[in-house]
Amino acid sequence: MTTRSDAVDVRRQAGWLPDDQNDLESWLAGHRERVEARGEQAVLHPVLVEFEELIDTDPVVRMYIDQMIAQVPHAKGYSEAVVALGK
Repeated sequence: MTTRSDAVDVRRQAGWLPDDQNDLESWLAGHRERVEARGEQAVLHPVLVEFEELIDTDPVVRMYIDQMIAQVPHAKGYSEAVVALGK
């Protein structure tokens, strides 16, 4: 087994997340503000409506979603909770 000192952070491996956590959190804050500004006018994509209904109506799915969110690491790199349920 070998270890690489130049290993890529797996959270950034695909290239669609910024290298800097502060840049990511800034983008998320801006996105959150844009969504909140739309208020009740925001229309969800139909697949998201179906997903919301699944979470709301299936207690097993809801339990696993709750566990998934509870297990988000509290380590350095997560200065804000980036996942929150709307309910």
